[in-house]
Amino acid sequence: MFFEQVLMAVPCAIFWKDRESRFLGCNTLFLQLGSLRSLEEIIGKTDFEMPWSNRAEHYQRIDRMVLGSGKIISCHEIVSTTHGDLQVKTTKSPLIKDGEIIGTVGMFQDISDLVTALESAEAALNAKNFAERESLQKTLDLQCVLNDITEHRYYLAGKYRGVYLTRREAECLVCLSRGLTNKETAKLLKISHRTTEGYIQAVKQKFNCHTRSALIKEAIACSFLEGIKPSIPV
Repeated sequence: MFFEQVLMAVPCAIFWKDRESRFLGCNTLFLQLGSLRSLEEIIGKTDFEMPWSNRAEHYQRIDRMVLGSGKIISCHEIVSTTHGDLQVKTTKSPLIKDGEIIGTVGMFQDISDLVTALESAEAALNAKNFAERESLQKTLDLQCVLNDITEHRYYLAGKYRGVYLTRREAECLVCLSRGLTNKETAKLLKISHRTTEGYIQAVKQKFNCHTRSALIKEAIACSFLEGIKPSIPV
């Protein structure tokens, strides 16, 4: 009697079947998932008569594998209930009496929350890896542009005729236009943060701009960022 009380209270769905995959019994949680009120309602039924009938063939195939091999089989499955689909971990074992396999006994535990958490973690990791790859590609692209900046003077066009940027000023302006902070620019160019700030301030003065956005706008307007052309006054 005490064993039956424990069985009914176990927080896992437990059931047992005969060799024809007909239910012989189950615990309270399994009854609830099957939308049944008593043991009498489930005895003799098959998976085809339960809320998860859409996967009955799969469940019975696992039953036959257990009956044929006499071994325990564990798997990740989906169980449809009246309250929705559950992600479960199922374990099925041979039900043995007097040394003979007379059926199967199974149990499953709802792992839906765990699966959701793992999927969320995997999605976050994939997003992080994608962002890191994208960031690396942008850095490589920027480095290629910086490698082409080799001249000592870069003259500006339009209303800035006669004004030029030094190589370092040009490098800092390109980095700024790609969204890098002064700190990131300093690290990339291997110069100090304060030196970078000095170059950016000098560029702002040459363009007569006080903000980063205004500076980029002016650099685009005079075609500086379209293609860096060195050392010939325009």
